Amino acid sequence: MMRIFTTFFKHKLQACGTIATIACSVLSLMLTVSTACQAQTTRSFCSDIHTPQINIAGAWNSLPILTIKGNQQVEISFDDLGEEPQRYYYRIEHCDAHFRPTENLFESAYLQATDAAQLLEDYEPSRNTTVNYYHYNFKLPNADMKMLISGNYRITIERDDDERTPIIETYLMVLDAKTSVKATVTTNTDIDWNQQHQQLTIEVEHSRLNLHNPQQQIQCVVLKNRDWKSAVWLSAPAYSTGNSVKWMHTKELIFKAGNEWRKFENLSTSEASLHTESIAWNPELNLYEANLYVDEPRKNYLFDKDHNGAFYIRNIDGYDNNTESEYINVHFTLNTPQRLNNNIYVTGAWATSNNRETYRMRYNAESNAYEANILLKQGYYNYYYYSEADDIEGNFYETENEYTILVYATQPNMRYTQLVGMGQIKSGK
Repeated sequence: MMRIFTTFFKHKLQACGTIATIACSVLSLMLTVSTACQAQTTRSFCSDIHTPQINIAGAWNSLPILTIKGNQQVEISFDDLGEEPQRYYYRIEHCDAHFRPTENLFESAYLQATDAAQLLEDYEPSRNTTVNYYHYNFKLPNADMKMLISGNYRITIERDDDERTPIIETYLMVLDAKTSVKATVTTNTDIDWNQQHQQLTIEVEHSRLNLHNPQQQIQCVVLKNRDWKSAVWLSAPAYSTGNSVKWMHTKELIFKAGNEWRKFENLSTSEASLHTESIAWNPELNLYEANLYVDEPRKNYLFDKDHNGAFYIRNIDGYDNNTESEYINVHFTLNTPQRLNNNIYVTGAWATSNNRETYRMRYNAESNAYEANILLKQGYYNYYYYSEADDIEGNFYETENEYTILVYATQPNMRYTQLVGMGQIKSGK
């Protein structure tokens, strides 16, 4: 069953109706065995749902963090590759620092809403594309739904069927800034000096909070390049002095430096763009195919301006990026001298399918290379080759990384975890 729904080409024959619904139901059952800490990443659970995104409205490369009294909104969008538009609803839950639903908290305490589940009414069909889809879009907060308190929120988008099948889970955060965060990053780490790692020191000033035991009531989460999949939840701070707590010489704050992200663009169906060797129409598959230049495992650091895994949907053939961008079958090739012992995946912020097989590369013995075909909407993409055991991209202390520190607190007489601080710092060039 899982194999049936991992590729777009078979989906084209069975996209809508009963089979697609069964596929979503099977995938939704997998949620029961997912760990709680996975919920903070944007995930899609159905093979006909593509390109889910959540950003601050007007800022394509941003964490979805709103301030408690601000006037900004987050924008959530996705594409449904079915033949007919579907009815979808979205709902919101308040969560703790680990994105587990907050217990013993009435919905009215954290949400002002006309209904617990809101109908998603804003959608448009694609125009002048060979792969047809419907583009859905909504913003939060809005006239029908507003978050009332700080903290983490999980957003679930559901299909209007008998099971209310979840198709997407994503997240946002509401910040009530009551702390200040100071951070430094160094390549002179407790493991090595100017080699493969980067290390952070973090100090949180909390005089505006009513805390009896700051070392137990404050939690810190550190994100590298806005990636929740590798988030670090810090243990108790090493030092507590007066109105501040500090983490220094902390093993959890030593990060592999990695390398700069690879990148490519597919902006036109008539000519190749950045790092794309060729693009052509495939009549057998009834879609466009793009071949990226062959990549090699990287043994050295080479500075290249990237966006730390982000992607941006756009095209130069039409007027509307959201509804006139084509879906293209993108062919990735990683040349290796021999087959590795572990699976290799292509990854980035765009890799949102809950089925990891979508991004797994297959080894081609004839060409001595790993290959993957992934259906992607036209645009600019950062990508990375990932293996659980092999450092394909290498680790170099010069790499530019962005670290985000999120500070959570549980104060006396409060039944929920607040997001009370945020800091950011960059390493490298």
